[in-house]
Amino acid sequence: GHLAWPKAPMAAGQASSVAHAGSQVVANISAHEEEVKGMILAYRPLLAAGLATRRVLQVGVNDGFDGLREISFSEDLTGLGLEADQRLTALARGNRPARFQLQSSFATPDNIWSLASAIGPLDLVAVDIDSFDCDLVEALLRQALAAVDRTLGRSCLPS
Repeated sequence: GHLAWPKAPMAAGQASSVAHAGSQVVANISAHEEEVKGMILAYRPLLAAGLATRRVLQVGVNDGFDGLREISFSEDLTGLGLEADQRLTALARGNRPARFQLQSSFATPDNIWSLASAIGPLDLVAVDIDSFDCDLVEALLRQALAAVDRTLGRSCLPS
């Protein structure tokens, strides 16, 4: 995953993994922060218009020091953060609002829909697992469209 400087106060005894990283991380932070800033800028109008559920699915939450940290506190986001590494999940708990669920879980194309649909309608999906990100998003979208088709009783995609 990528790291970003925290904007909200850190819990006592918590240290950012940036402190232990080399100069390569600084370059990754800059590039990733630009991506996340764009994502957040696109999300803010939904929030301002009252059209957002404030629900996010984040796969690969790492230690929680990322671009979603600031907005998750400032906008009191809920949702689900998944991280396969239990140690990182424990660190991330202090970097999301209390209502934001964090699970030590390994997301796959086979289980992503059951994980995502359990929390309800989503505003934002962020995936950063450094392996099969695209396969995971494709499976989520395919299963979401199938659920819409079942609701409508027809295909929602043009023929």
